[in-house]
Amino acid sequence: MAGIVTIVQARAGSSRLPSKFAKPIAGRPMLAHVLERAMAIGYPVWLATSDTERDDPVADIATQMGIPVYRGIEWDVLGRMAACARAANAGIVVRVTGDCPCLCVDTAREVIALYTRQLGIVTNDTTTSGWPDGLDVEVFPVTGLYEAERVTTDRADREHCTPWLRRTLPHTVFECAENWSRVKLSVDEQADLERVRAIMGYLPTGDYTWPALRRALLAWQAKGAA
Repeated sequence: MAGIVTIVQARAGSSRLPSKFAKPIAGRPMLAHVLERAMAIGYPVWLATSDTERDDPVADIATQMGIPVYRGIEWDVLGRMAACARAANAGIVVRVTGDCPCLCVDTAREVIALYTRQLGIVTNDTTTSGWPDGLDVEVFPVTGLYEAERVTTDRADREHCTPWLRRTLPHTVFECAENWSRVKLSVDEQADLERVRAIMGYLPTGDYTWPALRRALLAWQAKGAA
């Protein structure tokens, strides 16, 4: 499909794990893993970060990987994402967050494929779908993003980007065949980082698929992980 752009949303500010974007996993910053997996989905990738000085290193990682960067107001994620979509000339946005280093390329592609049949907003909402938290992907039309930017002044809507879209557009959820919701693979705290480091130690280099991650999860669990 023409006009699909993957936008990775990331910034340095984190009260629970400061500068988590730069925390090393297998010798590379966490954000580099996210961006590499986002590129493997197969569509142009942009990074959306803030225009604050502390996010200069965030932008630098993307620039070093050849990924274009849009920088906007730190708290207004919705406005930043919309402006990034304009800069990228996107028609359809695939939204990924920078704290998901285990993002699965095949799962993301399935969400995109479902979008082509359902439209509205399509996600694998990990609060309800059975996918592990940390494999999150959202796909929606840029027209909906621009409308949200135009009409909502609610602070939570603007800080979290897609709540207005989820309330307003038809919302379809791509579900997992198994329930892995007990496993957290997004990184918010040091314990999350250590968990992800351990699991990624079982992953073959360059295999960004769900079957590979599932095998890694089973191997990690077999070692006595909670």
